[in-house]
Amino acid sequence: MSDKKLERSGRFRFVDFLIIVVFLSIAAVFVYLLADDLTYTFNSREAYLSDLSLKKAPPAVAIPPEVPQISIASAAVKPVAEEPMHEEPPAKEPTPVETPTPAPQVSPPPVAAPSRPTARSSSSSTAASSQPAMRSSSPQAAAPPPLLPSPRNMQPARGTDFSLEELRAGENITFSWTAVQGANAYIFYLYRQTASGQPQVIRTNLVYAPSYTMTNPGVLSSGTFIWKIEAVYIGRGNVIERSGTQGESSFVVE
Repeated sequence: MSDKKLERSGRFRFVDFLIIVVFLSIAAVFVYLLADDLTYTFNSREAYLSDLSLKKAPPAVAIPPEVPQISIASAAVKPVAEEPMHEEPPAKEPTPVETPTPAPQVSPPPVAAPSRPTARSSSSSTAASSQPAMRSSSPQAAAPPPLLPSPRNMQPARGTDFSLEELRAGENITFSWTAVQGANAYIFYLYRQTASGQPQVIRTNLVYAPSYTMTNPGVLSSGTFIWKIEAVYIGRGNVIERSGTQGESSFVVE
């Protein structure tokens, strides 16, 4: 009996030891978890308090250093002596100088292409339309002066024939007309009639006598030629002050 009791008591001791070891292990685990929770809670609270202090703290304001004020009351200010004003005599107005009004310039009239010499009415209308507009001597002039009449007795007469061989041999052609009263110069126009009906300008000359001699007619070729004369009045500065109606005639080179 005593041996059995001793064996049971030894077993109980071993079981008790195991129970104590298990209990202590559980207690250690619990203490470890509790300490970890406490540490996390403590750290969280410190972080919360630090954030709260940063939010509540007023922003730092930079205070500028005080600038010492200088009192200028004690500084002696010397009065500035006023200089006497000298009155300048009034400037005399310059006497206006009258400048002479320059004479208006009139450009030479453009040469318009003449029409076919079929009828005097058509040629006269073409000649009248080709006249340039005259510039008046003053801006307030009522109307330009009337046109000078066309020259008469124009020679060679219309339809005169010239030999091409004689012209190339050195024969000259002399154009003449009756002087126009009120004119001091004449404009000579020479055209060549083309198949297209558009006259070709050969030459334009300004002469101061009622005649013109063509000294190199050898440059002409076979065909019909139209020549016109316009009486003009040339004033100061070689400016055409008065134009005229063009007279027209023609000749043939064969």
